[in-house]
Amino acid sequence: MAPEPGVRLLGSNGTYPPAMLRFLGGFMIALAIVIIQIVRHRIEVLYPTTLMVRTVLIATVIWLFIETRDPLFLTLTGIIALGMIFTSLALVADKKAGGARGIAAQVR
Repeated sequence: MAPEPGVRLLGSNGTYPPAMLRFLGGFMIALAIVIIQIVRHRIEVLYPTTLMVRTVLIATVIWLFIETRDPLFLTLTGIIALGMIFTSLALVADKKAGGARGIAAQVR
């Protein structure tokens, strides 16, 4: 809704076309919704895929930082990495819970 002030809050020192910022914001929100639903529904088989997608995003964002030296890209790297940490923790928790369920089923 207010792309220029938004990127300033994220530490940007560059200028970007508002339409591109709005598109990228919408794209990231859509990606976040998909990832949240995957975690919420515990679709464990897709957790590694979301981690791979974020790895590609982090590599791209770091490359953009190296090219532009705009701190915005470091902030975005941190945000994406935080999501990766939460997804990794959910993956570990679901694997532990699944392992405990598997053992309980075998005991019966």
